[in-house]
Amino acid sequence: MEVMEIKKLPKKRGPKGPSRFTTNKLSIIAKKLDNFVELKLKEKKPIFLQEFGHRNRILASHLSRIAETARRTGASLEFWRAYMRAKQAQEFDLAEGAATNRYDPGFSFRTLKNVAGWRDEQHLKGEGFEKHSHLTMIIESSKSLPLEIQNRISELKPD
Repeated sequence: MEVMEIKKLPKKRGPKGPSRFTTNKLSIIAKKLDNFVELKLKEKKPIFLQEFGHRNRILASHLSRIAETARRTGASLEFWRAYMRAKQAQEFDLAEGAATNRYDPGFSFRTLKNVAGWRDEQHLKGEGFEKHSHLTMIIESSKSLPLEIQNRISELKPD
């Protein structure tokens, strides 16, 4: 009787095989992302991560998934930090632009709702429980803004 040996095939990573985003490549992309954000801030232009994705042949919708996977697996915390810095810079730029009328405030607030988790919230105040609606920023522990940015935003608020 002949015994057949069964060979195990190497496991595929990801749904369609090995990821093209190696730790080395993520490190390079992180540096490009930091440079992209620095340039946009210096030029006082809006930060669109879709533009970065397009220039680097990465779907913008994949950027957040790649960053989250890199953080969760520890594959590239450098890329995750660069992505989070870019999101914070984008959020700050939109808030500052709305406060200084550099951007249309309505556009900025709608965008902040989509990209930064801002939301309208009803609060009950006073004796008659009058309803006041205002924009509230939800800050999760992993998305908290640096103190320097929080102070700068508070300086821009009208009294």
